[in-house]
Amino acid sequence: MEFIAHRGSADRVPENSFAGIHFTACYQIKQIECDVSVASDGTAVIFHDKCLQRMTGDPRSVSSLAGHELTQIPLVSHWPGPTQYIPLAKDWIREAARYGLFVHLEIKVHDQQVERAVEAALEALDESGLLPSQVRVSSFSLDAIQLIRCRRPGLGLGLAADKLSGVATETLETLGLTSIHLDIRFLDPLAVELAADRGLKVCVYTVHSARQLASLPVNLIDSVFTDDPVALLDEMKTLKIFK
Repeated sequence: MEFIAHRGSADRVPENSFAGIHFTACYQIKQIECDVSVASDGTAVIFHDKCLQRMTGDPRSVSSLAGHELTQIPLVSHWPGPTQYIPLAKDWIREAARYGLFVHLEIKVHDQQVERAVEAALEALDESGLLPSQVRVSSFSLDAIQLIRCRRPGLGLGLAADKLSGVATETLETLGLTSIHLDIRFLDPLAVELAADRGLKVCVYTVHSARQLASLPVNLIDSVFTDDPVALLDEMKTLKIFK
């Protein structure tokens, strides 16, 4: 089982920041996840929410500002260290690649057109220089995944969903997915087994405690998204869930 630093280890550093890359790499966690949103000028930035409020205190939306304006906005931080700012996606991905991290790139569609969100993310990916073998692109938007499959058939793809039962069997069979990303709150052993039987890597989000995995067939779970991969790994070793 692999541990994926969700939003760049969001319980340890400001989420979706350069600091998240450095923290994750420092503790030898091999995989990291980030969210890609689109600025008003079509530039991809690393940010989760539609609105800036939660992470910056600014009431405006991400899509109301240009990329260069967003990079001047500091992220709220409860930790010591240099002030972190909203990163351009191409720069953040390039930095993750420099540290040898495998990147899970989740495309957030918000209110904009799917094509606009996908094109911005793919452009940032191209400009970053990250190899296809170092990244998996995911989204909750089925339309986004279908479009990426058409535009970049060589990319590994992950479909995010609340529950496996909410995804049509035909979708799982025709999209050529590498992985399915399922919510731990609604997950049961049967769903894990069904997804694994279809040849999908089962990735579970967002895991805060090893006890959440206790009732699941962990041998069939490929990876877990967690805001604190270091603490979760230590807890799982203590409970002998993970060696």
